[in-house]
Amino acid sequence: MNPHDIVAELTRVAEQLHLAADPSETAGEAVDYTRRQLGADHAGITLIRAGGRLETVAPTDAVVEQADHFQYELNEGPCHDSAWQGRTLVAQDLAAETRWPAWAPKAVELGLGSALGVELMNKSADRRLGSVNLYWERPRTFSGEEVELAHLLSRHAAMALVASLNSQGLRLAMEGRKRIGQAQGILMERYGVDEDRAFAILRRYSQDHNIKLRDLAEQLATTLQLPEQPTGGPVRPAGT
Repeated sequence: MNPHDIVAELTRVAEQLHLAADPSETAGEAVDYTRRQLGADHAGITLIRAGGRLETVAPTDAVVEQADHFQYELNEGPCHDSAWQGRTLVAQDLAAETRWPAWAPKAVELGLGSALGVELMNKSADRRLGSVNLYWERPRTFSGEEVELAHLLSRHAAMALVASLNSQGLRLAMEGRKRIGQAQGILMERYGVDEDRAFAILRRYSQDHNIKLRDLAEQLATTLQLPEQPTGGPVRPAGT
């Protein structure tokens, strides 16, 4: 493929990724395309979640989930290290691999011969998102062109995922504000309080019952009931 064709193809892929309906679909599109282009047998994405938890998304099959799970459990492996260190790691022959002495034998037991972990980075924010995980059932030698292609695809996947995650976050925030407004209206009508007092009631119950404010508002708007006391009796806002 000549340079002009490569640019055209990557442009098409970027457009396809940005058209995905949500982050899960975006990840799935990125995984499927990258796996096919590099001829991998299995693929997935590792995302760094809140609190430093690693999670596999869009795995092509159970082999990916198990191979990734072992990496998270053992704190070692090409995809685990790629996600945290922000670099590409290549394992050409897992049976002879010495960098990950605990994980590599387990990968071989799963029928894997080689692996490639490509960093998933939001370059504009200098933020690690995770890694793209590719597995082959046989040992193989990776060419520089293949690694570079994996880099290009990973960068496009990262941009699309960031856009999709931001869009989802904005949508959830808007939906949450709408629900909170509905819950405030219910309290205002039921107890004859003003808008500020209604919000104060919601916030206090959120803290007292260790429930996220958005979830509390959702419960109230759906059931028209506030949480119950441990004794099972209905709760009445203080001062009402």
